Amino acid sequence: MTAVDSSTCPLCLRANDCAMARSASPCWCEPLSIPAEVLARVPEAYRGAVCICRRCAEGAEAPKGGTPAR
Repeated sequence: MTAVDSSTCPLCLRANDCAMARSASPCWCEPLSIPAEVLARVPEAYRGAVCICRRCAEGAEAPKGGTPAR
């Protein structure tokens, strides 16, 4: 597996703006409740290792064709 880029959303490959990845806190996502169906789209290899971006957390559609390949 390729090294995980903790600053990139694994769903859309845009910057995820994760404060934790920048060694800062709190992160923008802490007060959110991200829908389970959104989290289910995160490839298993990236679950718990990489944050998704605000757009994807709010339920934006993944690009046509599914999750981008890494």
